[in-house]
Amino acid sequence: MKTERQYLWLSRSMLWGSVYDLLFGLPILLFPVQVGGLLNIACPVNLFYVRFCGLFLLILAAGYLIAWRDIQHNLGIVRLMMLSRTLGFFFMGGFALIGGMESIFYLLAGADLLFALLHLVFFVRRV
Repeated sequence: MKTERQYLWLSRSMLWGSVYDLLFGLPILLFPVQVGGLLNIACPVNLFYVRFCGLFLLILAAGYLIAWRDIQHNLGIVRLMMLSRTLGFFFMGGFALIGGMESIFYLLAGADLLFALLHLVFFVRRV
């Protein structure tokens, strides 16, 4: 059986991912227009979909916390988070590149790629 120490950095990366998603998700859910203004992104009149994105980020944050609390038994969630971050990188990067979205999406895509790579490195190193 592996010791907690072997999972320490992988577990920490799950906590960091949760905090990151909470820091974005909660403000988007509660204050979508203000967050849109800070990011230079125009919000639609109907804020349902914007707030739903905030809720989605909170759900991801909860998944991260589940993995963080018991990393040894939740490696499937770790794999899911690596996949979600990789897909987030391609999705946001694609929108920034060809979708005419603001350049802030390059930074958000880069953050997702960084998390995906951190999770992958710590996942592989735990073996």
